Amino acid sequence: MVGWRSKRGHCVAIVIGWGVLSMPGCGTAPGSSSGLPRDAHVKSLASADQAILCDWVASKFGGYGHRISCPNGNGVIAEMNRMACEQTATSSSCDSTVGQLEDCVNAVAAAPCGGVPPACASMVGC
Repeated sequence: MVGWRSKRGHCVAIVIGWGVLSMPGCGTAPGSSSGLPRDAHVKSLASADQAILCDWVASKFGGYGHRISCPNGNGVIAEMNRMACEQTATSSSCDSTVGQLEDCVNAVAAAPCGGVPPACASMVGC
């Protein structure tokens, strides 16, 4: 999931991961999909699928705990680790599908300093 919250007067995007397995250090960029069914509900994913989705999201932003800082003070922060990602995902109030999350993550990854993209509108406030 992706959420936005204010931190010291700045908007910070918090990327609450879900994702496709990436092999750290292999040098391949993550694709535009986690490989999971787009109509599956994130909160209802099996633990193994949550791990896949978390890893994919983290890989889209440089790995767990990675921060992308923007010139205006905003930024995007990936979850610190897979366990934190999975806990956040299962406790979220959002009822997003994998496809909605993938679309949002891809939009944020394409323009991390561009504010909240329209693809993330359904997840703002979750």
